[in-house]
Amino acid sequence: MDGMLSNMEKVLEAKNIFERERKSMKTRALGVILYHFGISLRNTSLVVSSFEQASHEAVRDWYLRAAKIFQVRKAKRNIIAIDETKIKISGKWRILWAAVDIENWDVLEVWVSLRDNLPLKPTASSGMFSTTVRTSRKSSLMGSNGIHQL
Repeated sequence: MDGMLSNMEKVLEAKNIFERERKSMKTRALGVILYHFGISLRNTSLVVSSFEQASHEAVRDWYLRAAKIFQVRKAKRNIIAIDETKIKISGKWRILWAAVDIENWDVLEVWVSLRDNLPLKPTASSGMFSTTVRTSRKSSLMGSNGIHQL
């Protein structure tokens, strides 16, 4: 985690997000990282306070100032392919789905479903699909029925 912490510290210093130097940049970086990964504000402030006193409101302010670091630009994708295969997990058959950008072969999503219909919401956190996407049962990754224009 020290590598991540030092990288975050460098990014925060380079972006010049914080005007005053009342708390060390390492303390702020730790608070931002912990809160970003889902620790509550109060628990984050407890951890950070073991190094340097900080309230949960201070952690919230740090994160709001640094939030633009975590913003991900949406990529324009022309063609994606969605394919599925059956796999056995703990003795039960499941459907493994994968979505791939055909132009650069980036794996966009991978998820597992119980049935052979495409789930409305993938279990991965990015939520690639906002509506139902239908694929042919006989489609392969490069088959004409598996490729969708966006």
